[in-house]
Amino acid sequence: MQTEKAPLPAPKSLHIIGIDIGAKDIPISTPSEEPPNLWWVYHFKLDDPHWWKMFTNILANGCLVAAEPTGWHYMAPIFNILNS
Repeated sequence: MQTEKAPLPAPKSLHIIGIDIGAKDIPISTPSEEPPNLWWVYHFKLDDPHWWKMFTNILANGCLVAAEPTGWHYMAPIFNILNS
């Protein structure tokens, strides 16, 4: 996975994403023409007060979101943003 200096995708361009929940950041990845081990991983740092604006800016309306099964306390911020 490519994680260093991943350029953010164009606004509203991601239609499918996978989310891995962390205590300090939210890494997401999306399919591309490359093999899965070469897909970019975008990290949204939770200590950045604007992380949710950058996150929602790149998601297309109706984006399919797959998340790891984890506790509600980690997923709640994402569910709240996606449902608003």
